[in-house]
Amino acid sequence: FWRDMVAYTWNIVTLEGTESIRDMLEETLKDKTGTTTWKMAEQRPSGRDSFPPPLKVTEDSSICEFWCDITTVEGKGYAHVRLDAKKKRATTLLTTLLELHDQPFRTDDKRSR
Repeated sequence: FWRDMVAYTWNIVTLEGTESIRDMLEETLKDKTGTTTWKMAEQRPSGRDSFPPPLKVTEDSSICEFWCDITTVEGKGYAHVRLDAKKKRATTLLTTLLELHDQPFRTDDKRSR
């Protein structure tokens, strides 16, 4: 499953199966000339707790979950990835865009009140 929240599709969509995911990527990335980068997310303060939570692996080491910071042609966001070692594939993926490159999220005294 892939749940995209604006990062690639500019919509909120849930895709199931490799064919529908491949079709979405081919359609949404065909006119884009820039690159998309993914890297393991760095922890940062977020309310009461740090975000994202650390890498999580099940007791039998069959499932691994982690967060990535992503950069698309349009902006920055994050992704949550769940890998299944037994099936040797990603089982779920969430991507979401947090800010646009030409309209960065304002903080501190730059933020309108």
